[in-house]
Amino acid sequence: ERNREVMLAQAREHQVQKVQREFVRVATYVNRDLSAYPALNRQLSELATRVEEDFQRSSEVPPTPQPWVDAINTIARIPASSDPAVSAILKSTQEVLDRTSKDVTSTYRKATGKRHELLQHTLPLWRYMNQKLEALEKIFSGFGERTQKIDNQIDRLEQILAGTDKVEETLKSSALTQFVIAALLLAVTVIGGIINFNLIAMPMSEMVGGASYIGPFRASNVAALMLLAMELSTGVFLMDALRFTHLFPVIGTMDDKIRRRIVALMLVFLLVLAVIEASLGFMRNILAADREALIQQLAGGAVPVSAAFQYRWMPSLAQMVLGFILPFLLAWAAIPLEMFVHSGRTVAGLTLASLLRLGAFGLRLLGTLLDALGRILVTFYDTLVSPLLLAERWIRGLRAGRAAGKRAV
Repeated sequence: ERNREVMLAQAREHQVQKVQREFVRVATYVNRDLSAYPALNRQLSELATRVEEDFQRSSEVPPTPQPWVDAINTIARIPASSDPAVSAILKSTQEVLDRTSKDVTSTYRKATGKRHELLQHTLPLWRYMNQKLEALEKIFSGFGERTQKIDNQIDRLEQILAGTDKVEETLKSSALTQFVIAALLLAVTVIGGIINFNLIAMPMSEMVGGASYIGPFRASNVAALMLLAMELSTGVFLMDALRFTHLFPVIGTMDDKIRRRIVALMLVFLLVLAVIEASLGFMRNILAADREALIQQLAGGAVPVSAAFQYRWMPSLAQMVLGFILPFLLAWAAIPLEMFVHSGRTVAGLTLASLLRLGAFGLRLLGTLLDALGRILVTFYDTLVSPLLLAERWIRGLRAGRAAGKRAV
């Protein structure tokens, strides 16, 4: 029961952190994208007003016929006569009508061209409005996705608070999976630490002395282990300051300004340690070459300058790069370490509960077997003793009959 409470408490804490992160993301999303919504709305309103004005200006208005046109039409319908004055008037009227028709047609065409220009001018406005509306649609669709994620996280939190059997089984499976993954990552980290130790142990002896001992251990080995421990500690503090882990809650609850300073300080420390390891890795191959040359000189032979000695700088460079990278990889060990610690508590409780159930089952089985064995032994004892008791009773009956006969005589 205690293990179940701890497991639900850890799950509740993690789920609350997830919900808080989602709310922070939504706040960032709103401040970044939706903060420009009033300006965008104003731009869309202005564009709509301009488009409406241009559209109204581009509407087709038929030209109003002048009053004297009807009179001229009436005169033009007078039949032609032989009178030259009448013919001249009619011809003049026809010319006036032709000029008027051409002027009206030209004016109408100019007005139509102007309307087309206005409509052509509104086309980029429509496109701009379409782009803005599409951007606004993307913003609100992204906001809807965020809210859906928050709903899912809150539903998950409600299920955890309810503590149903389904949630408990899911948490057990998740804890076991996290424990296995964290154990594998820690195993990889340990292997990397061993490689790192072997990389810097020999050149470290040149710094602290190869003949120095701290108890039964060589001082160079202790110094190399201390350097690895400093890298791991720096990584733990860095991950906590970045809020990737929560091994030290005090660091995560600090003010953001102080936390950023801690992040910068830990990065500087880690960079310094990486540079130290890179220099030690570069020295390692040089020391190995010097030692090999010294052995050959002590053996009485000349030291040949072979191709292997000429290209000693290549493994030295590789060891230097490896010594620079490994501290940063060890710094990430804080994440699987936290997973291992948090899931290990649950897995240990589940393992202990399983062992207790197995022990109870074994004891119950042993008790059942012993009870059955006792009954078998009692039955076997009764089987052996019953004939003897019958014989004893028969003998006592004979003795009693003989004693009664003697008394009668």
